[in-house]
Amino acid sequence: MSLDSVRVALVTRMNGWTDAPVVWDGHRVPTAVEMAQAARTPWCRASIAQGDRAHATQSGTIRSAGLLFVQVFTDDGIGPKDARDLADSLAAHLDGHITGALVLRAAHMRDNLPGEAVTGPSDGWYQINVTVPWREYV
Repeated sequence: MSLDSVRVALVTRMNGWTDAPVVWDGHRVPTAVEMAQAARTPWCRASIAQGDRAHATQSGTIRSAGLLFVQVFTDDGIGPKDARDLADSLAAHLDGHITGALVLRAAHMRDNLPGEAVTGPSDGWYQINVTVPWREYV
């Protein structure tokens, strides 16, 4: 699998989750996300980071790793419960999913990351970050 194949597999998996529209970093904002933002309904932003590559075994198998980042946004006026419920739904959709050589690990959900910018309420949106480590063996 190439990084583009990993991207296609992750986008395909995310497309199967219909709880909120998603915009991918570096892509044009879909109409569904624009409409959600205007209506103050939930929406998400996603990006993929490639990590390290290493020999996984002496047989020559290469392991690539990376992270899928998804920022979940809900209207701040309704409190954090809806954002947490949406993040839980996304985590359940992604946790442990396997597509060919791609394996998604357990999702991590955070609304406050130590040592980083505080998520949570900002500009009228409540934000929770969902991070899913992935591994690929070829």
